[in-house]
Amino acid sequence: MHVVGTTGKGKSKLLEHMIFQDIVNNRGVALVDPHGNLADDTLSYLGTTSYFNDQSNLKRLVYINPSRRDYSPGINLLELQENEGLAEHANDIIEVFKRNWRMDTAPIFEDIMFNALMVLIASKLTILELPRVITDSSNRNSLLSKTKDPSVHHFFAERFEKWPKREQTIRVESSLNKI
Repeated sequence: MHVVGTTGKGKSKLLEHMIFQDIVNNRGVALVDPHGNLADDTLSYLGTTSYFNDQSNLKRLVYINPSRRDYSPGINLLELQENEGLAEHANDIIEVFKRNWRMDTAPIFEDIMFNALMVLIASKLTILELPRVITDSSNRNSLLSKTKDPSVHHFFAERFEKWPKREQTIRVESSLNKI
């Protein structure tokens, strides 16, 4: 949505009221406020109501202030949402990489990434651990114990580990250079 007008004509107030209505009616809102005034005003507006008395509302609110140097929120791309499957989530992440790198078909990349992501998601780790899962067999084997999917075990034991070392290195590096 775009709200256009001259200074002092109520654009921010209009947005503040619209955002407030969306929030109290449990609709998702994302507000990017380069100056911070609208975000502060909206939070104050919510504070004047009983909105924050409900603890579940506090859990729904995510406020990121990039100007704060003492706190930086972490975002784990591999964290599953309620009722989300591991395989579906892994495939969604792979699609992001494929679109970013304009890869129509990349079966080896997809195989390596899918199985590595399945290990990471099952182990509740972050994508920062991906290189170690792919390159460090003892780390990977330790994490595989937390993975229940037999096809993931099969991929690493019967395919990945059986690739010739040179071929494995090329395939791994080709995958890692995309993350």
